[in-house]
Amino acid sequence: MLHIAKALSYLESADIIHTEVSARNVLMKGDTAKLSGFGHAMMSGQKPDESVKEISRRWNAPEVMKRREYSFASDIWSFGVLFWEVMNYGQIPYGYMSEQEIEEYVTGGGRLVSKGFETHNVLMRRCWKADPRERTTSRDIVAELQSRIQSSSKLDLSE
Repeated sequence: MLHIAKALSYLESADIIHTEVSARNVLMKGDTAKLSGFGHAMMSGQKPDESVKEISRRWNAPEVMKRREYSFASDIWSFGVLFWEVMNYGQIPYGYMSEQEIEEYVTGGGRLVSKGFETHNVLMRRCWKADPRERTTSRDIVAELQSRIQSSSKLDLSE
C-alpha cells in the first residue's frame, strides 16, 4: 500500500489525477506494487471526457458519482477502497450490489464495512470522508504507513 500511496503523492505533485485507483490497476512484482491504468488520467482542473464510460462506481467517491468531479481527494477515496480490497483478500467492494444500489448507498452516507480500530480501518475511514476537503492526503498516508513500517521493524529487531 505504501508504494501506491507514494505513486499518488507523486501524481499529485505532477498535477495528475489518476481517476481509476483500484486493485485491477496495480501491478505486482515481488514486493513491489506499481500503479497502472492511466488511460483516463487527467490534469487537475480538467473536465473528464464525457464520451468515456465509467467502468464501475465501486471505487468512486460520492462527488464523482453525482457530478463526475474528479480530484486528488477522489483518488484518495478510491485508495481507501483499494486498501479495503487488499485487507479483505480481494473481495469485490459492496458485494453483489448493483451500480445504482452502490450510488444510493454511498451518496446516502453508507461505507464499506471496516470493523475495529486497527490502523488500516482508521485510515480507510479517513479516506471516505463525505467532504473531499476533510479526507486525508496522499502525503499523510505515506507518512503514516512509513511510520507504521518503521515501528513494526523496531519491534521485530527487539524480539
